[in-house]
Amino acid sequence: MRRGLMGWNAEELPVAAIEARLARLRAAMQGAGLDAFIVYTNNTRPSAVAWLTGFTPYWSDALLLVSKSGAPVFATALSKRVSEWIRTTDPVSEIVNTPQPGKLMGERLAKDKAKRVGVLEYDMLPAGLAHDVETAAPAVEWSDGTAMFAAL
Repeated sequence: MRRGLMGWNAEELPVAAIEARLARLRAAMQGAGLDAFIVYTNNTRPSAVAWLTGFTPYWSDALLLVSKSGAPVFATALSKRVSEWIRTTDPVSEIVNTPQPGKLMGERLAKDKAKRVGVLEYDMLPAGLAHDVETAAPAVEWSDGTAMFAAL
């Protein structure tokens, strides 16, 4: 179990390395015809978000949205009290605190007119979050992006 404050060290993991990982994901998304990619995280499944952002989420449910361009969006139901700490450990994402991360992600996808979205481990996305995302973005075609992500 992880305990205590975890930090990000730019010497150990430079922003350029994180940005290169995001570029690799975006290239794979383009090859697969995806407009965006969603990664779910919680205390038992932090590694994909940590690999893409440098931030190791070790409590609570959250979603990371990577679009074709721009900063990834990390949406968590945690209070704004922890936002500044998350920002210091995730140098690349927009951090959003919301009681409904799934709804927020769906609204972003709908606003961006996303047509096809990949989801890491789609079959393991909690039903409540999946419902919220899909309800807010009903026009989206969902794709399991697990194999694509694993190849990165």
